[in-house]
Amino acid sequence: MLPVPCYVSFTEQIKLSGAKTVFVPTKEENNFRLTLDDIKQKFTKKTKALLINSPNNPSGSVCRKEDLEKIADFVIENDLWVITDEIYENLLYDNNEHISIASISEDIKRRTITVNGVSKTYAMTGWRLGYVDGLKEIISVMTKLQGHVAGNVNSIAQRAAIEALEGPQEVIENMRSEYNKRRDFMVDAFNSMKGISCNKPDGAFYVFPNILNLYGSYFKNKEIKNETDVVNFILDEAHVAVVPGKAFEYPDHIRLTFATSIESIKKGLEDIKRAIDKLSK
Repeated sequence: MLPVPCYVSFTEQIKLSGAKTVFVPTKEENNFRLTLDDIKQKFTKKTKALLINSPNNPSGSVCRKEDLEKIADFVIENDLWVITDEIYENLLYDNNEHISIASISEDIKRRTITVNGVSKTYAMTGWRLGYVDGLKEIISVMTKLQGHVAGNVNSIAQRAAIEALEGPQEVIENMRSEYNKRRDFMVDAFNSMKGISCNKPDGAFYVFPNILNLYGSYFKNKEIKNETDVVNFILDEAHVAVVPGKAFEYPDHIRLTFATSIESIKKGLEDIKRAIDKLSK
């Protein structure tokens, strides 16, 4: 079971494992936060595992502790596994709290595979270094597979990761605070544009605006019919590249990142607004 919207690679990784992906839609009115009710809608006796990504890419949603407790009980009762991607755990806003489902109880911890890394919190994307925690029996099998897929992590990257994890952590709060300002600016800007509404993400560094009300608009006698038309229109007229929601299995939205300078964000949003203002119904 894969809650959506979801990161684009999850679906393909599940395919590579030989499993079937069952998408679990989350509710936009609940800020895309995963609940047990969402899971129950798609659960069957064939279900083997649940993949959680909190904070989420692309929505920025953060799972609530009370929801995770209910989900953990459900997982244990139904003999499931949990894979939890927590790569954005330190990028949180509005007093939201990151809770790892593995921390709820020893029973759920034994059923959880926790994935993390240094790419997002420490802005070390190019170092390509992540790590995973789980039962020894599972990790040993994963290590065997990984050994035939890619070479070992180079020693320089390992040393850099140690320094990131054990060194001064003040930089995280400095960056989180800056991301918070950029997030608020982007959300306010999109909500001021006609035909667009944007939830305020709990964490990560993406916004996921709803563009449904732009459908049926016209530009130079050409109708905007779907999100592909919107994405192409923004690219052609504003010269800004955005990612369509269908890439994340959640159409009628677009994803943008605020992991760039405020100057670039302001310029891009001004260009998008200027383009949107040219549309007519």
